[in-house]
Amino acid sequence: MDRQQLIKDLTNRTLEVIDIFNIHFKNLSWEELNWKPNADKWSIAECLEHLNMYADYYTVEMSKAMDKNGSAPNKTKVKKGWIGDYFAKSMLPGDQMKKMNSPKDKNPTNSSVRPDVLQRFEDHQQTYLELLSRAKDYDLSGNRVPVTIATWLKIRLGDIFRVNVYHNQRHTQQAMRVLDALKERATVS
Repeated sequence: MDRQQLIKDLTNRTLEVIDIFNIHFKNLSWEELNWKPNADKWSIAECLEHLNMYADYYTVEMSKAMDKNGSAPNKTKVKKGWIGDYFAKSMLPGDQMKKMNSPKDKNPTNSSVRPDVLQRFEDHQQTYLELLSRAKDYDLSGNRVPVTIATWLKIRLGDIFRVNVYHNQRHTQQAMRVLDALKERATVS
């Protein structure tokens, strides 16, 4: 895989998430953000808070990995690790998405959603864009990042970028389904 192509794809995916956020979520009321289709589903705010929980960790760790190992502009090929590739593919949004349970510490229903959820989400997406821009000169195969579920396990930086961007898309789509249900409820009422 070519580094520039990967970064371009992930940047475009992140820009799509930002567009969806700006068009559909940014101006919702607190009540709309916290509405749930049922008790077992997440609200839009919970979807975004879940992504914030991961971004709080990964944006720091991704930046550390780049700072620690320095740039490598000549390493233009990106190798996928088998574990990282598995995690990335499992996060890809689509029609055949497998339902997953979130770890307790990343499940927003186990905590309260912070009032700054929208601002933090927006800031994290900008940070991902900045990290992707920086990554144009970094070895995405050799630099490794510890994963949240087992920090002893380190995954290639390119795979971690894929996991996070796909994960953002996945839960943005989930939030859109909640918004669609909210709109449908409003038209029925």
